[in-house]
Amino acid sequence: MQEAQTKVKELMQRIQHPRIGAMLALSEEVGELAKEVLEKEIYEETKDKKNIEGEAADVLISLLELANAYDIDLSEALKSRLETLKPRVKKWEKMAGILEKKRRQMD
Repeated sequence: MQEAQTKVKELMQRIQHPRIGAMLALSEEVGELAKEVLEKEIYEETKDKKNIEGEAADVLISLLELANAYDIDLSEALKSRLETLKPRVKKWEKMAGILEKKRRQMD
């Protein structure tokens, strides 16, 4: 994760967005990803996942840019957040049967 953050920082060095611009860019990219998922899953316009793949990468790049703008080490933030999720995951595991049924219906 740190390597990816560094690469994005180096790439965007000369065109660094203001922090609010980085947040808006992330929102825009999430919207574009949602559009591609909608077109694949609901409208069945394509069977290919290439566009989803590209938009997911754009979301990640935008997230890394936002983290850089706020001087956030995403590796550390992720590690910390995963620890706080452990109790919630145990609760969710109790619903595994329901989730599996929903996945079969929706996927």
